Amino acid sequence: MVFPGAPALWQSTASYARMLLDRHRPTGPVVALLTGCLMEALFREINFATVRVLIENNVQVVVPESQGCCGAFHDHAGMPGSESLAERNRQAFGQMKVDRVLTNAAGCGLALAKTLEGRARVQDVLAFLGEIGIKRRDKRPGADRAFVDLPCHLIHGQRTTIPESVLDATGYDWAYAPSARDCCGSGGTYNIQKPDNARAILREKAGFLDQLPSEVSPIVTTSNHVCMMQWHTARRFVRRPFSVRHVIQLLDPGFA
Repeated sequence: MVFPGAPALWQSTASYARMLLDRHRPTGPVVALLTGCLMEALFREINFATVRVLIENNVQVVVPESQGCCGAFHDHAGMPGSESLAERNRQAFGQMKVDRVLTNAAGCGLALAKTLEGRARVQDVLAFLGEIGIKRRDKRPGADRAFVDLPCHLIHGQRTTIPESVLDATGYDWAYAPSARDCCGSGGTYNIQKPDNARAILREKAGFLDQLPSEVSPIVTTSNHVCMMQWHTARRFVRRPFSVRHVIQLLDPGFA
């Protein structure tokens, strides 16, 4: 099941970033952003939010239009062609004079870090924001409570995490979801190859949502779009309403 999004069909992330750079003229670090293939096609609003958050924090965002798929799906599925995809991204990112190459999807970040090893420093956008310091959102009123799930490709693959300073900056009351460090069942292509097992893993992991007090409005938040898609399938067996968001969306000023 595909997580419902609202991508801007008429504008790419690259053109959107150029527009905001011209409008706001940040003067801080220069970063290149991997837009991703699935992210750009179905989750472009997350890419747009990423650009807005970075520019609000005085970061200059460059989006090379010659970039391509990171190749993670090919590697997971044992498909040919990953090396040609890697070479395309080495050409797109490897010679750029930037402070970081950033990704907003944990699985893509791990794949791109392997591709650009020795050529450029690849970093998750949330880790980068935690490093430079981030503008804090005002305290969010209401009953919304964010439950943070940590993608396997972030904590086990990239060996990093979502900084608590970044989670605090969202303005939401937040807590780690129970078993936040355990796989949600997506596992690259595991949910395709072993769908029954993947559903069982998620069913156990998502059980806490039905145990929350009725006055709480839960948001499951993570930093990988494939994990978001997996969490969306939990609506089949979780009785109470809940929403799924990327952490960058909780930080999004919407100021553009």
